[in-house]
Amino acid sequence: GQDAMKFVINQTKLTCISTSAVNAKKLMTLKIEDTTGKSQTLKNLILFEDEISKELMACNAKAGFSLHLFKDVIALGQKLKNVRRAFLSLPTKDDVCMFSYTSGITGEPKAVKITHKMMMTRLLSMRGTEEDAYISFLPSAHLFEQCLIGMSLKFGIQTGFFNGNPLKLFEDMAILKPSLF
Repeated sequence: GQDAMKFVINQTKLTCISTSAVNAKKLMTLKIEDTTGKSQTLKNLILFEDEISKELMACNAKAGFSLHLFKDVIALGQKLKNVRRAFLSLPTKDDVCMFSYTSGITGEPKAVKITHKMMMTRLLSMRGTEEDAYISFLPSAHLFEQCLIGMSLKFGIQTGFFNGNPLKLFEDMAILKPSLF
């Protein structure tokens, strides 16, 4: 919920989120209505859409985020590729790759730091080929789902996403015919 989002933004001092326009509106509302100041570190929203709508710009007028399009961020990164190498260092095995949070049902969410070594150890223990397929039905923030997505990128494994209705998961499986579970 919103309290958990504020908690995570505040705890991590998050400054940027990549999101859809629908969720961007929710973040704008969260920031506008936040009287605790817990979401104030969040400054940038990177949108997956092809353009920023007038409606979203109007919603953002009070929230004051800096809005960016994902495609523009990628293009800028390509343009600055050589400059980036001069100023940025590659992550080490002990650097944090991501945080994995509990849902916070019994209180505030709890975070676990996942290092690059932890993710790579899991990825290197997985196998697959381009002929394999798996069906993604776990939430994308789930640590095992992150590993499966990494595995699909590493080995070229086909990934199918279930339609969101758990009652129709078997129908989705019949279409995709996953070989990995």
